[in-house]
Amino acid sequence: MIEATNKKRFFELEKIQAKEISHSVSALKPGDKNIELRVIVLELLETYEKKTKEKLFQYLLADGTGSVIGNFFGEVG
Repeated sequence: MIEATNKKRFFELEKIQAKEISHSVSALKPGDKNIELRVIVLELLETYEKKTKEKLFQYLLADGTGSVIGNFFGEVG
């Protein structure tokens, strides 16, 4: 069972690595929408809870060209 799970994860990783990306961190501009980046998560910076009880997670993200702060809503994972 574990070996099948690892094979599935490896296949998913290969699929992600083969996918074209639309931007690099250094090419981002204010107002960009529908971007695709391939980054690593360097650090969880902050966690906020909105009045609606929805959580906002703020991460420091980076690729080979620079770093950026990214905000994500919902579940950690």
